[in-house]
Amino acid sequence: MTPPPTPPPSHHQSREDSAGPNLAHAFGLTASDLFADLTWPALLKSAGLAVHLHRLIVGILIAFAVVSLDRLVAAIGNLEPLVDLWLVAIWETVESFSFANIHEHGFMATVFVPYFDTFAIAPWRMVLVAVPMGVIEIIGLAAISRMAAEEYCLDRSMGAGKGLGFAFDRVVSIIVSQAGAWLIMAGLMLVLAAGTWLLMGIPFVRFLGVMGFGLILIGAMTVCLLAIGAILATPLFSTAVVCEGTDGVDGISRGLAIVAGRPGRLIWYSLILLVQGVVVCSIAFGVALGTRWISAETAGWVAGPEISAMILGAGSIAETEVPVEISHWVRLWLGFWGLLPLIVALGFLYSFYGCASTMLYLTMRRHVDGQDTSELWVPGQAEAEAAMALELRHQAMQQDDE
Repeated sequence: MTPPPTPPPSHHQSREDSAGPNLAHAFGLTASDLFADLTWPALLKSAGLAVHLHRLIVGILIAFAVVSLDRLVAAIGNLEPLVDLWLVAIWETVESFSFANIHEHGFMATVFVPYFDTFAIAPWRMVLVAVPMGVIEIIGLAAISRMAAEEYCLDRSMGAGKGLGFAFDRVVSIIVSQAGAWLIMAGLMLVLAAGTWLLMGIPFVRFLGVMGFGLILIGAMTVCLLAIGAILATPLFSTAVVCEGTDGVDGISRGLAIVAGRPGRLIWYSLILLVQGVVVCSIAFGVALGTRWISAETAGWVAGPEISAMILGAGSIAETEVPVEISHWVRLWLGFWGLLPLIVALGFLYSFYGCASTMLYLTMRRHVDGQDTSELWVPGQAEAEAAMALELRHQAMQQDDE
């Protein structure tokens, strides 16, 4: 029997075969990506996942630990809290961000120098405050990511205690995944500095060094590309560890593989999450600021403007002129209550970031590796399935012997 004739290739197939690699597929910016495979609407669930009570508790714990550590060290050193300085730096960046300033002072000086200046005031705080704050944030965000993944993929709730326990059990892999890429870049920059010194710093080989400076440029371009990839993959590194059960190095490779595989789609999805985050976090901080203002004004009507000033000036109470009869403990408690709404709003921000990172990783994994968004590694599941397979095989052998 003669087989039916093979249908001719479609217009799309012939065009792709003749054109070679399709860059539009790599960047994922075609119209079919928006409508044919609707995975991006799953990103819109991030805000709903973030308002879950247990994830909010973890986010508030992160915010409380970060703010408390910052203000404790600032009080010991009689300095402005680092978080306050960063907020001022953000505001200065927003105010000064213009093409004229970038042309006059350069992009780095306009955007990043205000943040670096905060450490110039007290460089030792980089070790005593910034590093512990980063570790607290990494562990807490990993816990939120796992909790969100459990609810989205397995449709089951994970409590705050179990989420934090999960993160602490894998704390080394989580920290390595977040810090590893930046440590690699720092090592490469040290190698470049040493190579530049060998080529340019020694007088009698300087001429040869100038001829071989192209190697330094290649190394610098490698570091630059790695930095861009690490910035784009920052939300993916630790999320890969908690979703796949891998180590830190594999988490880095998975995050960078997503960036290399579909960079355009990753940027598009990140922008969706950024817009969503700006909207919901603006609402959260608006409610927090409104709560502080209403409570301060109400207290001012009854107890006087000094009390109102202490509530609104929480974080800089030492600079507020207050009557002598108001004790130090009263000022501390008023400062705490004044900061509490902002800590809750900041906790929601942490919760949203952890949930958004999870949804971003699951959706991008679907497009790069082909895994379904509902697939999630569960501790002990592989061992249990292997034991069950061995048990079934043993039972089958016993039946054959009988």
